[in-house]
Amino acid sequence: MIQLATVYASVLVAAASLAKAAEVPGRPPSIGQSLPNSTALQKTWSLSDERINYLLAGDACGAIGLKETLDGRKRFGVRGWKKQEQIFRWPVQSSLAGTCQLSLLVSAPTETRLVLQSNAETKELVVNESGWCRIPATLTLGKGADLIQLGLKDGFSGGKDAGVMSIEVITEKFRPVYERQLADLKASRGDCACFQNVGFGLMFQWGNWGYPRTGERKSPWQRIYQEFDIEAFANKMKALNPGYIVWSVTWRGSRFSAPLKLVEQIMGSKDYTLEYDFLGRLADALGKRGIPMFLYYHPGADEPAFWAKMWHGQDNRQPWEDANVAIWTEIGNRLGDKLAGWFIDAGMVQHYPADFYRYKQALRAGNPKRLTTFNPWRFPTVSPYDDMSFGEDKAPGQTKDGVFVNGPTEGLMAHTMRILDGPGWGVFKQNTVIKPPFADTAKLQKMVDDAKKEKHPISFCIMMYEDGTLGEKTEAVLKQLKR
Repeated sequence: MIQLATVYASVLVAAASLAKAAEVPGRPPSIGQSLPNSTALQKTWSLSDERINYLLAGDACGAIGLKETLDGRKRFGVRGWKKQEQIFRWPVQSSLAGTCQLSLLVSAPTETRLVLQSNAETKELVVNESGWCRIPATLTLGKGADLIQLGLKDGFSGGKDAGVMSIEVITEKFRPVYERQLADLKASRGDCACFQNVGFGLMFQWGNWGYPRTGERKSPWQRIYQEFDIEAFANKMKALNPGYIVWSVTWRGSRFSAPLKLVEQIMGSKDYTLEYDFLGRLADALGKRGIPMFLYYHPGADEPAFWAKMWHGQDNRQPWEDANVAIWTEIGNRLGDKLAGWFIDAGMVQHYPADFYRYKQALRAGNPKRLTTFNPWRFPTVSPYDDMSFGEDKAPGQTKDGVFVNGPTEGLMAHTMRILDGPGWGVFKQNTVIKPPFADTAKLQKMVDDAKKEKHPISFCIMMYEDGTLGEKTEAVLKQLKR
């Protein structure tokens, strides 16, 4: 069986011979050291020997006429890269000379040739995949000041262009530490059969943002949790027989259904938490019926007051990272082994870049066997420490023994997350009418059978009203599905 993160690890820490698989033989022409002006390279990136380094395209110097696509809190990389003279430049400072392992996050037409350069060497790389992908490389850097540059060997004509999100750098000194991190995480993860072999699970974007079938939602918001019949819901899940449940901690709101001290400290109020542990009671009820519980987590921008306390801008991300670590750690420690895993949304467009090893430790607090993943959306895998594909709609790529062997999430356990009924991921509007499932029982059964055979579980997201009522046609179809 291909081990989790093996292929992704090769992208960043494999031997130089593997990295050269994407390099063109022979010495390509230099893209030059000359700079348009003396102020272009005022910023310097100090490369850490203790973590992965992220050189963001949006922060680079020299890419004339290019700007990163930003949506306030979200970043989408630099697009519209067309010309040879548009060269991304990152002045760096290294503690030691050595060969660094790089991963380039780019989007370009296949066969596009890129030129990667430091003061010591120049390499030509070729793009072999369409869409956003990772290109592995090695690059020799000198001790002290150096300059990493990325350019196009040839420009584009017509409507073609390329994009860059970042270059990730692992220094030669950090490489053995990184390899041990991956090995230790894999060793402590335990048996993944309870996730890979179940066929399907059910996901619920249900919370304080919800509504009943008709009319107004309950007020105050705590009532939606206080009056929800956990035992009845757990019994219904037992009857529908999913392999696991994905439950939303946050989504269209960030009022937490547990007594989280850190959230109370952040907000200076108890109005964003519950006095009793709804999440713990739900996990207990599902656990008694043999149903593992995963949690889905959204960053929280739809709760303005919460977001104002959490987010301090792209240039001041550390408080945001610290708060996420504290919240996930507190939830994980409260639930312990009752929490099987996490699905963290907005992984590439908002959480990236971050100290993802630190994030991994926080997400596994209370249970070292816990599975975790960040949503890359249309980008490649967010973190080398991820276990499974987030799989929104469906991650492209071929699998072998339940692991992607190619595509943007290569090396991760296969998983797909998709809406079963709709009209969306969850009820958050008044008088929402739940649609029938997108397929009949026979087609869904075929999907589930294939998923089980291929060790590629599907999380079917289904709508649920405030009182726990499902769509009638959805529930009827699910009752007929067999795992």
